[in-house]
Amino acid sequence: YRLYSPEKPKENPFWCCVGTGMEDFASFADKISFLDKKTVLITQWISSDLVLGDTRYEFRVNFEEGRVSLKTDANTEILTIKLRIPKWIKNRDSILPDNEDYLEISLKRNAEFRLDFEMEINLLSLTDEKSVKGFSYGPFVLCVLLGDEKWGITENAGIDVEAPAWKVVFDESYKGSITYAKTTRNVLDNEYLMLPEGENPESFSKNFKNYIRKEKDGIILTGLANRKSEEINLPLIPYYQTGNLRYGIYWYLKER
Repeated sequence: YRLYSPEKPKENPFWCCVGTGMEDFASFADKISFLDKKTVLITQWISSDLVLGDTRYEFRVNFEEGRVSLKTDANTEILTIKLRIPKWIKNRDSILPDNEDYLEISLKRNAEFRLDFEMEINLLSLTDEKSVKGFSYGPFVLCVLLGDEKWGITENAGIDVEAPAWKVVFDESYKGSITYAKTTRNVLDNEYLMLPEGENPESFSKNFKNYIRKEKDGIILTGLANRKSEEINLPLIPYYQTGNLRYGIYWYLKER
């Protein structure tokens, strides 16, 4: 789950980790683009404006339509722009030659460049535990929402920090200690998902797209079962859309 600073800081002080988080977001702008003589390198797919003297560049990314655009104004000198093409783009091979990372573009005055791209579902694996898997869609990490049951029952988790005391995964729950430096951990049975019949973690990694269903309302993971061997469908949503709800990103996979 996520924790947020309170509306009244005097009742619950501004935590040091909140400041670190704010610094992280503020630093993104430092790493979107770089200038090397007369070449502009765009490294991060974050919609932004770049102003160099009297020249303005508009960089826009539309993930819903699958389109990225670069636009310059009438004052622009003809400059070379190198746009990084991320590994998560499905049609990357049709955009770039092998072993290349940047697409070179020459923009003229008052011109616009557009590029259509496709995204796909990818499997995430932990380097130290191959049977633990998660999912992403393009650059977005996906998660399963786990509700807010017993959310209001809190415990002190540090200096003036209150956090939910119960861990809840579907119909299973556990209450341990979340006190600073005394946290107890417990993996619940519901954190293990039973693989489809005949699949093991290795084969599932190759065939997982057979169990992904894209619907109008989102992405559904199918074919798995819970600890009671009941078939379940898990809606996957982008992690950044979670708020005051529990969520699960990585899951233990077990053979039936």
